[in-house]
Amino acid sequence: MPRISTKHEGTMFQRRILKKIEKSPTTPITIGLDVHKSSIHAAIFQGDTVITDWRTSANYDALADQILPLLSFTKVIAYEAGPTGFSLARILQQHGFKVVVCAPAHTPRASVRQNKSDRIDAAKLAQFSAYNMLTAVTIPTEQEEQERLVLRHRNAIVDKARRVKQQIKAEFLFFGMGEIASWSRNEIEHLSEIPCSENQRFALDSLLREMDMFDGELKATNVRIERIMKEHHADAKVILESHPGVGPVTAATFALELFRPKRFRNGRRVASFLGLAPGKDQTGETDRSQPLLKRGQGRLRSQLIEAAWRWIRLDPAARSVYGRIASKKKGNAKKAIAAMARRLAVRLWTMWTRGEMYNPEKVNQGKIQSKQHRGVTRKTKAAAS
Repeated sequence: MPRISTKHEGTMFQRRILKKIEKSPTTPITIGLDVHKSSIHAAIFQGDTVITDWRTSANYDALADQILPLLSFTKVIAYEAGPTGFSLARILQQHGFKVVVCAPAHTPRASVRQNKSDRIDAAKLAQFSAYNMLTAVTIPTEQEEQERLVLRHRNAIVDKARRVKQQIKAEFLFFGMGEIASWSRNEIEHLSEIPCSENQRFALDSLLREMDMFDGELKATNVRIERIMKEHHADAKVILESHPGVGPVTAATFALELFRPKRFRNGRRVASFLGLAPGKDQTGETDRSQPLLKRGQGRLRSQLIEAAWRWIRLDPAARSVYGRIASKKKGNAKKAIAAMARRLAVRLWTMWTRGEMYNPEKVNQGKIQSKQHRGVTRKTKAAAS
């Protein structure tokens, strides 16, 4: 198996590839890449077979130089999304290649155990892309990726701060020091003065300093996200925050994670992307209800559920819908609020794509028209029968 590490070493190999491709010049090729931290395995599929494969270093510019002579023959280049991000895809696109970054969870897998190697994986990706069997993810621009980086950094800070609070609670429970009522400033000052042993005081003060540090980092990150929204997504910020229950954090998370909202065809695609679409398990006469297909960002999903709780508290009409759904779900509040979160997500997406602020009168008018349409449909079906 040849190995290419530089453009100079690859010249002779490029000629051999072109000679193989030119045997069927009208048949396009597809290239599969198995990308790792320090290496990339490439495979070329043409017609119904893999004509060649090779291993190269993880130098994206060098790889682009190696395959650039194949541009006119190449239909698509495919690789799986992973920790290496989208830099390779953007570099290849700059050279004129069509690139598919596919979701690993949706890549076709054999039902029985088979051999696995970088060579086999690259060949499969090349073959699957030739037959349009891969589910592509949207490749963000560099700016979109960096904005999302700040947002996810905030999520990491929140998780770290939560773990510190859990450590403090666990310490209090272990030593029988009671429970912590809240995390208000007065309560935190009380924690710094509560009588305890010297070693307990040392550990507790260390955790309090750590919590204070994360609090400061969270405030700085919130300021940064607010600045990003005002400078680059001002319209989306105003539109999304106009909906009852949606605050700055939820609006920013929704806008930055759903970048380019018009890429979704309809609300069902949005719900599926967010992991708020119910699962389906139907075969023959059996049709079982399934839990949510938890895809996408779990943090955004949980924020939408929290926003849905605020929404039904602020909006009597939403509270009425929630009650009706809860009665159908036999009083299951979790299922009912998940359904409301799905409605909220679709409504936010609709407002954003249309550039419309929240208008309760328009929402109510839409409900009336929807009921009238359902009534006409029922009458038509009854008349036909």
